[in-house]
Amino acid sequence: MFCHPLTGSVLDDRRYAVTLRLALKRAGITDYVRPFHDGRHTSITNAAAAGMSGPALMARAGHSDFKTTQGYIDLAGETFREEEALLEARLFGQKSGQK
Repeated sequence: MFCHPLTGSVLDDRRYAVTLRLALKRAGITDYVRPFHDGRHTSITNAAAAGMSGPALMARAGHSDFKTTQGYIDLAGETFREEEALLEARLFGQKSGQK
């Protein structure tokens, strides 16, 4: 569940989806994005990359089988290292490793 940052009430999922798609269009992203589901995967992958423990990640994701959670941990730790540096450079305008 996503909550409104100011009121704490539930966000209107239709409005969120429309707003996200408009932002993606303005950013030139043309690939289809499932607003909540893809956001969920991004959140789990980022938590794994940040070092969240396996059991905590599994509980957060609601996985019933640790093999599913392990897939996120493996991808975040190995596959996405270069992509992480590219994203950091895009977001913060610096090369990975620079402070």
